[in-house]
Amino acid sequence: GEGDAVYRNEGIIVIKMDSSDQLLWCNYIPKLQRSKMPTFFGHTVMMFNNKLLLFYNDDNSNSNYDIERAVKAPKKMEGYTGFSLMMVEFSEAGKMKRTLQGNATKLGANIKMSSEQTSPNRMLIYAATPNLMGGIKKLKYGFVNFK
Repeated sequence: GEGDAVYRNEGIIVIKMDSSDQLLWCNYIPKLQRSKMPTFFGHTVMMFNNKLLLFYNDDNSNSNYDIERAVKAPKKMEGYTGFSLMMVEFSEAGKMKRTLQGNATKLGANIKMSSEQTSPNRMLIYAATPNLMGGIKKLKYGFVNFK
């Protein structure tokens, strides 16, 4: 209805600074999202083997999107379905490698970005199935182990 809030996400910026607060590198991850429910907007991070791992939801059709050399904007995410879990791995020098981790539609849930690292190689991932009113119908969770 009139006056309903709409949340927007125009991308994610990741920076690395040294102990003297000098900028070492800065990377931009294109992510276009619009929704009335911000639950699935977020991202979560994990440090593993001296690399930063960034996880976020994205539109399924962006699974082959080239985040470093793209000239067109990625497909905008709208609504509560059709998401995939993406991971960007950052080397210590800031080089990015993006991979598709799972199709949320096939998993029957969208990743809720209140997940957290529970040990040096383990991540607790929350997932939720949204209902038609924009709330959460079902909450799931599981652990992901990295080797």
